Amino acid sequence: MSIQIKYFFLLAILVNFTFSCKKNEKKNNSEKNKCSIELLKNNYQANKIVDGCSFNYSVNSVFPEASGVVSLSTPSGFCTGTFISEHFILTAAHCFDLNKMTTSFDDFVNEVENTYATTSTTHNSFNSFEVLNNNFKTKIKNIIIHPYYLENCFDDSKEYQSLNKCNFADLALVYTEKSSFEINAIPVGISHKKNDNESIFFVGYGKTSDKDSNITRTKRWGIAHLHNIDYLSFMLYEMDGTSLGAYFKQNITPFISENFQDDPRSLLLFAEGTQSGICQGDSGGPIIIKEKDTFYTIGVVHANEGEKNEICKNKKSINTYIEPFLEWILEEAMQVNEKIVFKKRID
Repeated sequence: MSIQIKYFFLLAILVNFTFSCKKNEKKNNSEKNKCSIELLKNNYQANKIVDGCSFNYSVNSVFPEASGVVSLSTPSGFCTGTFISEHFILTAAHCFDLNKMTTSFDDFVNEVENTYATTSTTHNSFNSFEVLNNNFKTKIKNIIIHPYYLENCFDDSKEYQSLNKCNFADLALVYTEKSSFEINAIPVGISHKKNDNESIFFVGYGKTSDKDSNITRTKRWGIAHLHNIDYLSFMLYEMDGTSLGAYFKQNITPFISENFQDDPRSLLLFAEGTQSGICQGDSGGPIIIKEKDTFYTIGVVHANEGEKNEICKNKKSINTYIEPFLEWILEEAMQVNEKIVFKKRID
């Protein structure tokens, strides 16, 4: 082989290596920018949760309330939840097997006794409760399902239960055996949105892609923003607008605050991100806003809107807005002497 040809191949390898390094450097910089703590400090719109951003010392120092977001293991699967008081975790009602829970008292007890919460940032999905570090786990003493959801969504085999009826009040309160402080969690206060385009934060333990087997559950965070949704695209599953309006007034308004009784959409938060969306395991997790230097939860992850086959790639999510159901939460908390913080934001 001639010297010229050798030099040519050597030059080609060096050029390819240079481009490869620049490509990797660009990718690393993109990841770094996507997960910069400046996003947490300044409320910028960036990534959503799926592959998301990991937690480290710097993130925890800026976002301490994220310690209150926990991984929930139930007989029905895995979800995310948020401590909103010393012993109450707010999550989604669909995380539990309501059909079994309403069948017999023994089934209800089984659901409670086999549900636990952990604040561990990373843990194996199939670890037994006993294997987890004692400083980051707690058993459950009670599960309280929102009465509307319990009444209308306990058996999805019923023909009258169109999916859209179960998009409302998808809330549950989980009462823990240990206090939040015993497992290194800071309770997160509740607040409300200021506008329909506000930047929000997601925190969850869900899958990181559609192919993720979810063997390891890792807490991640991401940023998205609220958005308006067209009325007809509002999951009118086998129900036209007139029927939904009548159903809303007759069946849902008795369970919500007076200020939210004019429009079914006011009970939900529609979120849209620039990257991939929420995924399985993120259900029940918080929708968080930042007010000055404090983070508050305003919603609970309910579902994705869009294709079923690519759940994680969907950029839109439908979430339960907490404020319309705040009276129910406060009443339940009062019965067990739990203190809930509600922050009224000034426009």
